[in-house]
Amino acid sequence: MPPSRSPRRSRDSRSKPSPAGMREEGRPGQRKRTHLDEQWNARFKELLSYRSEHGNCDVPARQGMLGSWVASQRKAYMAVSLAQNRIDRLGSIGFSWALKGPEVPWGTRFNELVQYKAKHGNCNVPQKQGTLGTWVCSQRVAYKAGSLAQGRIDRLNSIGFSWVMAKGGSKGDWETRFKELVQYKTKHGDCNIPFRQGQLGGWVGRQRNTHKEGKLSHDRIDRLNAIGFDWTPPRRGSRTRQRGGSKGDWDTRFKALVQYKANHGDCNIPARQGQLGR
Repeated sequence: MPPSRSPRRSRDSRSKPSPAGMREEGRPGQRKRTHLDEQWNARFKELLSYRSEHGNCDVPARQGMLGSWVASQRKAYMAVSLAQNRIDRLGSIGFSWALKGPEVPWGTRFNELVQYKAKHGNCNVPQKQGTLGTWVCSQRVAYKAGSLAQGRIDRLNSIGFSWVMAKGGSKGDWETRFKELVQYKTKHGDCNIPFRQGQLGGWVGRQRNTHKEGKLSHDRIDRLNAIGFDWTPPRRGSRTRQRGGSKGDWDTRFKALVQYKANHGDCNIPARQGQLGR
């Protein structure tokens, strides 16, 4: 007589997972996050104990798992990947974000960038120029990836930060060209340098194109306007703008003549000396 199959069905029934168990198995990501949160909280409590004993949170990186964890919090902070609530909790116990190394708080680097702009007129620190250059590059990368906090975006925008580094934008390039343009205007009476006339001509052309595309910063527009920069120069071969023009040409020439007299003591400019002489 064949054995009864009911015991096997009973075993199958016992091994079948419950609906609740199936729901848990369907959320591995949630269980992992919960586990990571528990680990973080456990390390935070260890750090509190360390602080109570030593008076600070500066656990050496090589001092076991707690030291490694503390170092990882600093790295995550510098990479702008540390959750704000964790930043707040660590900050509330006097956590030091910099420990005998180049890693410093975001605000410190921002202040350094403000000083750089005051000196150079822009925020385009070359990436290879030390820790500030690396930090500036990381802000652009984080912004492009959509991981930069809005508060930080606003603070960088407030100082004219450029999110797209201009090609060929080495240290002080814009300032150098601007000074050359001021010298050119003093000599020739205008800023209308032919596009093919060396690097300065190409630079002037790029300023007009960038302005036309709406990508030139307001501070640069203001500085160029202050020296009478012409955003729409006359076409090649056209003399209309030079003969009594439509955009304050007379006033521009008069100011140039005043400057000439201040430098030379008279207004007797040779006719061949650029547009002011003509």
